[in-house]
Amino acid sequence: MSNKSVVAIFIIGVSLLLAAFWAGLKVTREPAAVTQVDAKTIGPPTAADGASAETVTSGSGYVVLVGTFGSAEKADQLTAELRRKSYKSAYTQAPVRADETLYRVFIGPYEKAEADRVANELTTEGRKGVMIRPQS
Repeated sequence: MSNKSVVAIFIIGVSLLLAAFWAGLKVTREPAAVTQVDAKTIGPPTAADGASAETVTSGSGYVVLVGTFGSAEKADQLTAELRRKSYKSAYTQAPVRADETLYRVFIGPYEKAEADRVANELTTEGRKGVMIRPQS
């Protein structure tokens, strides 16, 4: 192969890679369809939601981060799924700062040992990126 062929193949490869990257950005930035969301799904759980009063009021500082999403709809879907699966303390956190656009799904608060147990359960179920964080 001549140098010209190698350079041409390289340029074509980089162009395809950039096109795929920009197409992916466009897909993730398009606004999701707006749907009516149950207010209970977004906020932290209350005793009325089925979480124990101890979980709601005490919690000693650790939450399990299950997912991060670009839209409230997707985050709320995961929150609802987790609540159906017996994680009654699951909740969606809206972006905290004005420059943030990510919605986070948490379960908790828990003691450290319980947070470790929940994170291990979720990882065993096949969820990726599960993390334990101090409650803020």
